[in-house]
Amino acid sequence: MIIAVEGLDASGKNTQTRTLEKLLHPSQRISFPRYEGPFGQVIKKHLMEKVALFERDSSAIPQWERSPDDAAAFQALMTMDKYDAASEIKALDRKGIHVILDRYWPSACCYGADDGLDFSSMIRINSCLPQANLNILLDISVEEATRRRPEARDRYERDKEKLKHIRGRYLHMWGVMGVGAEKRAWVVLNGEKDAIEITRQILAAGIDAGYNLHGIF
Repeated sequence: MIIAVEGLDASGKNTQTRTLEKLLHPSQRISFPRYEGPFGQVIKKHLMEKVALFERDSSAIPQWERSPDDAAAFQALMTMDKYDAASEIKALDRKGIHVILDRYWPSACCYGADDGLDFSSMIRINSCLPQANLNILLDISVEEATRRRPEARDRYERDKEKLKHIRGRYLHMWGVMGVGAEKRAWVVLNGEKDAIEITRQILAAGIDAGYNLHGIF
């Protein structure tokens, strides 16, 4: 079973994916972007605004400020990181190992769309990746995210208005993808609830989707 946990930074993804890794046996957790991977250091520098993949020409603008092409280049790196991990995810899944993903391709669609990229194209580009059996969105307000993490770590966390837009895009995506037969695979949970209760709800969503996760708690 592949479980992807998504949401804004500080929504509890790290807590939930690490808890699921301990509860589900056997399991392996993968966090995206993989900062220690072949593309990770460039991704990290870009998020920290230490490098722009496409810079504007004007010397009057700070070096890190991005041109319109920068979003496409950045998401290309993020996509390469995920496709580089695809064979590992497939191999683990074939062996019956639960794969717990802290962020996955839905993040690329929501963040990329808010940076001006075409949402439908982002979905199509990521469609050949191994697909999660369960996509969990931990929904929290931007105000709660800021309360949990007062010190912003990257350019996204510093832009509160952008985060509000991205939260809306996440909710829209789960509404679009979670229809018909796919509804049980796309689940929105209140990320502001108690962490133990959220874990219970994730496991219950997995059971509802047809997976044998009984007896975990």
